[in-house]
Amino acid sequence: MTVDRMTALDLGYAPPFSPVWDPVLVAARKAVAAVRAGADRGAPSSPSGA
Repeated sequence: MTVDRMTALDLGYAPPFSPVWDPVLVAARKAVAAVRAGADRGAPSSPSGA
C-alpha cells in the first residue's frame, strides 16, 4: 500500500482503531505532501535519489 492510498483510508470513524491510525494517517499525509513538493521542484521522489 502506498502512502497516497493510506490517506484515502476512512479509519478515523472506526472508534476501536482511531487512536492507533490517526498518527499513521497524519504521517502518510505529510509524506505525500513532501513527495509532491519535491516533484514540484523537480527533485527525485525517493530519498536515495534513484
